[in-house]
Amino acid sequence: MSQLRAGFFAVLFLLIASNAMWATHLLSEPAPEAHKSYGCTESEQFSQLREQLIQPIAVAVNASVKSGADKQSILAAISGEQSSSEHLTCVIPSDTRLAPGLGLRFSGDRLVAISTLVCTPNS
Repeated sequence: MSQLRAGFFAVLFLLIASNAMWATHLLSEPAPEAHKSYGCTESEQFSQLREQLIQPIAVAVNASVKSGADKQSILAAISGEQSSSEHLTCVIPSDTRLAPGLGLRFSGDRLVAISTLVCTPNS
């Protein structure tokens, strides 16, 4: 009976020791850092989306509504061969807003521009 009791206490001691080692390991280990792709805010994601998807479309439309626009001038504007900033315009109160920072500008019934940037007092 004493061997059974000694075995029981040995197993109990090993169980408590292993749990203590796991607890110490978990409490002392720093949490892994988040990957940088998860680190951007919602506004940064919107800015990236606007730069990658919306701005080229806006540049294409704004370049196409200019007089004398042809396929080559539109493609040059999109690819950045020309300064694309000259084809972008900021959102003003009279624009038809589709989303924050995205609006359509009309002259009568004719689309004259897609505005993609929010106007600031300096714009």
